[in-house]
Amino acid sequence: MLVSKRLAVTFLDEEHTLYPGAGLTFGRMADLVIDDNRYLHRHLGRFVFHDDMWWLENLGSAIPIKVVNSETASSVTVNSGDKIPLTFPHASIRFNAGPAAYELTTWIEGLGLGVATDDADAGIEALDAEQTVSYGEVPLTDEQRLLIVALCEQRLRDPGFPELLPTNRELAERLGWSVKKFNRKLDNVCDKLRRAGVSNLHGGSAGSAYDRRRVLIAHAIVTQLVTGDDLELLDGQ
Repeated sequence: MLVSKRLAVTFLDEEHTLYPGAGLTFGRMADLVIDDNRYLHRHLGRFVFHDDMWWLENLGSAIPIKVVNSETASSVTVNSGDKIPLTFPHASIRFNAGPAAYELTTWIEGLGLGVATDDADAGIEALDAEQTVSYGEVPLTDEQRLLIVALCEQRLRDPGFPELLPTNRELAERLGWSVKKFNRKLDNVCDKLRRAGVSNLHGGSAGSAYDRRRVLIAHAIVTQLVTGDDLELLDGQ
């Protein structure tokens, strides 16, 4: 897998190229000055690198930021005080301040170049080296899809729902599985997506285990790996 850490952020004719160790704020009086619009926060958002990937933080108090996947047009909203990992190569960052609307674009070099080569849990064959694949788009078993839908249930039912992730034990009970089975299935899903180019899906410490579930949810929603139509899979669970 080719991995690069470079992030390019463009607003109108101004472009900033960022590497790990550097961050970028944007707003009325920030590193990237958007406008002198008095309805715009001085520091609305920030791009920052940690845990081996780029994140977008909403630093404002009243303005939501919408992140739109440029390939699928699906989107996720980052509310005040929240942050999401940028797990897709190209995105539009959109927000409103008073009557004005603004848009930035982002590009992360190297994302989407990985391809899954094996997966014992899914029983799939290796993809042909010349086959064109979409970033982070992988075949899922029925139980893997069910697990992701359960993880994303709150967001699929209400995109504005505050982030409050259930525990693995709670999710296992929701699905009627043992905790051991849930953890094994979660590991398999994360490994599959990691080999397909999605970063920061490793487990380990309690903090990184929590973050990888946030990454998985954000990626699944933005890339439409699962949608609201999949909620019917939870019927009877």
